[in-house]
Amino acid sequence: MAGADPNRFEPLLGIRKVLQHAEVERVAESATRSQQRERDEERAIIDEAAARRKLEGAELAQAALATAGTTAARMCLAEAYARRCRARLRDATTALASARGASEASERELRSATERLAQARGERQVVESYMERARQQRRQLVERRRD
Repeated sequence: MAGADPNRFEPLLGIRKVLQHAEVERVAESATRSQQRERDEERAIIDEAAARRKLEGAELAQAALATAGTTAARMCLAEAYARRCRARLRDATTALASARGASEASERELRSATERLAQARGERQVVESYMERARQQRRQLVERRRD
């Protein structure tokens, strides 16, 4: 390594720095997507809870109408409304499951991007430490020749 020219590794170091910068960008993009998907999941949880409450209210109203002795037309309307509420709840539950899946996928993507960034940093540090050792050995060789 004493004869190694640290300057010949400058292009390699440049490439490693560019790769590291690209990984930093990927981590930032993944983090942004992950945060957005977490917000989407929170909204889906709220929507699902609201749909559940509406269905409960519709079923209570339908039961109240039945016990109060109402007309068949009103019972049909109440049943139709309850059916729509059930459909909304199914849709909200499906959306929540989808949002949770997307959120989990984003978290995996973020972890993967973070691991790639750590690897890129490590590779850059290896090249830098090699170049520094080569420079140090050259300095020591110059000093030995002077003595």
